[in-house]
Amino acid sequence: MNAFLFGTVVILSATAEPSINQILDGIRMVESSNLPNPKDGDNGLAIGPYQIHKSYWKDGTRLLKVNWPYSEARQESKARQVVKAYITSYGKGHGWEGMIRCHNGGPTGWKKKATLGYLAKVKAAMKVK
Repeated sequence: MNAFLFGTVVILSATAEPSINQILDGIRMVESSNLPNPKDGDNGLAIGPYQIHKSYWKDGTRLLKVNWPYSEARQESKARQVVKAYITSYGKGHGWEGMIRCHNGGPTGWKKKATLGYLAKVKAAMKVK
């Protein structure tokens, strides 16, 4: 990653790729504005700071090899682990943008045109182009 430090601001160059933590932070900002106790979304079907649906949670906990109840998707630390497992698994080989698109569009979200708007929102939250 190419990063340049000027005072206290880190500027990512055009060729720099964000870290997984930057990606997760960007997703959380778009999904819940980084609120500590966000409201349920999608008519109550998505919960927690990453607005996770039950099927996503089930798949993500399977990837992690844990048996956490869906209600724990409201816990930032566990939800973050599940999202990381999900997007790195399904986005593998499709770059960091593909990982973001998988969060929004499921296992093949990286190739769905419908996820491009979501990608733009996360990139804006991350302040990358």
